[in-house]
Amino acid sequence: MRHITLPRRTPTRRTPTRRALAKHRPRPRTWSRVDRHRSALRISDVVLVLLGLALLGALCLGAAVTLLGRALAP
Repeated sequence: MRHITLPRRTPTRRTPTRRALAKHRPRPRTWSRVDRHRSALRISDVVLVLLGLALLGALCLGAAVTLLGRALAP
């Protein structure tokens, strides 16, 4: 039985299409272009700090349980 093969697609040029779309649609401003103060607090910074504190607390809790287990072992 012979396998059916489809003809190969010719490569399409996507860069002119993207270039044309970029002219009509304004791009969002990147963080490097946004005027913001360096001292401004962002939500992502707060979330990262809270995750770090939670990880540190879990590490301390695990260490405390290990030390108590060794101290109370017969």
